Amino acid sequence: MIDGGVFLGRNPTNGNELSAKDLIARMDKFGMERCVATNYKSIFWDDEAGNIELLNWARTYKDRIIPSITFSPYRLGTSKVNAQLEDFFDAGARVLGFYSSPSYYEVDFKSSILRETLEAAAAIGYVVQLGFDNEEQLRDIVDLSHNLDAPILLRCLKGGGYTFTPAILKASRQKRLWFDAGGVVNSDGILALVEAIGANRLFIATNWPESFIYGSLFNLLANSLDEQTNKAILSESLKDALDIGRAATNASRTPARDIFQKASEIPKVDIHAHIGAWNLPITKTTATGISGLASKYNVEKVLVSSDMALNYDMVAGNKETSNACSQSPALFGMIVIDPTRMELSISQIRKYANSPEFVGIKTIQDLYGTSLSDPRYHEILAENKKYRLPVMAHIPGMAEAAARFPEFHFICAHATFDRVAKWAANTTNIFFDIATSHNDQAATNLPALIDLVGAEKILYGTDMALMDPSWTIAKLLSSNISERELDMIFHKNALRVFPKLGAPK
Repeated sequence: MIDGGVFLGRNPTNGNELSAKDLIARMDKFGMERCVATNYKSIFWDDEAGNIELLNWARTYKDRIIPSITFSPYRLGTSKVNAQLEDFFDAGARVLGFYSSPSYYEVDFKSSILRETLEAAAAIGYVVQLGFDNEEQLRDIVDLSHNLDAPILLRCLKGGGYTFTPAILKASRQKRLWFDAGGVVNSDGILALVEAIGANRLFIATNWPESFIYGSLFNLLANSLDEQTNKAILSESLKDALDIGRAATNASRTPARDIFQKASEIPKVDIHAHIGAWNLPITKTTATGISGLASKYNVEKVLVSSDMALNYDMVAGNKETSNACSQSPALFGMIVIDPTRMELSISQIRKYANSPEFVGIKTIQDLYGTSLSDPRYHEILAENKKYRLPVMAHIPGMAEAAARFPEFHFICAHATFDRVAKWAANTTNIFFDIATSHNDQAATNLPALIDLVGAEKILYGTDMALMDPSWTIAKLLSSNISERELDMIFHKNALRVFPKLGAPK
């Protein structure tokens, strides 16, 4: 394998840190031949010193570290940087990278000075690597690529990867572009890219230490690609782009594939999944598709809500959920409520609360531009005092609503330490779902979240099929969590928080 992108040194904004020595040890563990690396020092403090240090590491670990130098956007166009492009290339630099994150100064991909620098680097012989956060930046990169006579390696550095597939497919018309597929998190998302683009222009960047150790690797393995396709994505495409041969590596002691397989076999209860496609090009969105994913990852029970109910028609969507649950013994429903239709929401609770197929209540309050502390929710949730079903919602107003209704459990969807640290410790009836589309290790910080609220309050949720279950599994397996805590999070906690899961369906 060739890793398409990591960072070395220390990120001062979040404490993420990876030394060259530790990188090589990690590469040996996973059987990686080479790795494209950028120095944090070049981004946050002194680009010249950071680039020189990076080149020294590359010489120390010859044929293992491929140095990707970078410059402050505010030094571009100077005679010194123009000279350093030549000097650093002669010293062994082969990639010039600019990244929207992590960053100290904003990178503007529309900047004429940046584009001139990239054109000069391409003329020297550099491969270009650009990291983007959103579709607008991707469009800017496609625009600048038309004047670059060099391979351009693109890395998606933020979450929301399940929405990027159409933009990547459109961008792929530009044949100079290679794409990091590791952040395309929806089920079979990488397979869709392979079928449309071909594996020879896809690669995997782990984005260590910003991202979880197993995130991108598990995501690739989840797509069940044939060995030839896997090989192309893991190494052959970057060998072509970077024009390099094979490097000698130590034997892999703990292959990612074996860890992935073992993790897939752990018994699980997934408390966060959806029926429906969210108006996105994703697959496995029916009861059959969700049940298939559950079987693949040994998920014994899956809690589903309908995207139709959440986003358009509550009554028809809840009926869709009921039908889906009747088709599969593994599926259990969440009753969707809508604060703009209070009486109808109350009637939906009354209709489904005693059904063995429905085990909780679900809403996305920020869809309506409000919070869970909205008085309209108070009236709806008051009806739940009779049934005491757990209520799952997004973060806004969660703490206030939970305090108002201590009679039943609340589940905070998409929780990370960064998002809930200021208020989570003072709650008693809130539990935390950890499904997020990003792979940000520092913001997620699962060990800190466990220290804050206790492992008994963390619930395994994946948001499938928006995201493949492998994404959340990778976060847990990357976080040095004990086997006892993993068993609680994957399985036992959900059975305690959702008592109806233990009753016959």
